[in-house]
Amino acid sequence: MTKAMVTTLAIFLPTVSADTTEIPKWAQEKTPVKMSYYLGVGTSFTVSDMADSWKRGIHGYGRLDFSLSPKLSIWAGTDYHFFALQDAADTSVAGGNFSTINITGDLKINLGTPHQRINPYLIAGMGLAIQSISDSSYRIYGDTLIDHRSVSYSTKSNALIEIGGGVEYKYFFIQGRYLNIMSDKKSRSYIPITVGVKF
Repeated sequence: MTKAMVTTLAIFLPTVSADTTEIPKWAQEKTPVKMSYYLGVGTSFTVSDMADSWKRGIHGYGRLDFSLSPKLSIWAGTDYHFFALQDAADTSVAGGNFSTINITGDLKINLGTPHQRINPYLIAGMGLAIQSISDSSYRIYGDTLIDHRSVSYSTKSNALIEIGGGVEYKYFFIQGRYLNIMSDKKSRSYIPITVGVKF
């Protein structure tokens, strides 16, 4: 009985393994995910309440592109932003730097076609902003003297969202985003304009 079962399995299993008609074509083809790299630099324009206190900033930008299809990609990466405090003659605060490291994931929709050299695209995503404010000094006015003090704000983290778009041409890209760092007290918004290379 056992010998008959072994013989039957030996004949049946190769037949099943050789029959791939029931397996979808996409499952039979093991195509690796295509990955690209984006590196850039640019300037960041403060908007809304943030424009009242901080100057235009600078930033560095890096993303990994995981291509799911010719029209759809997932981006993951980080960027660093730096802003200086605005100078004003009538304020008691001087100096101060605001910086943030953003860790973000985005969905990228390609509007062009694979055979075109120019590819417009849209992005939307969310992530985490690790922020810090430092090197700020302020004056306290008394009856007869002025007391000078300095303060550094500890690092804090908040969620962020961003939307935007750009254009790729061969190995170069330019893009703009609207970025909002959400907070219980006061959100910060700015528009980074980035130019860079992809490879």
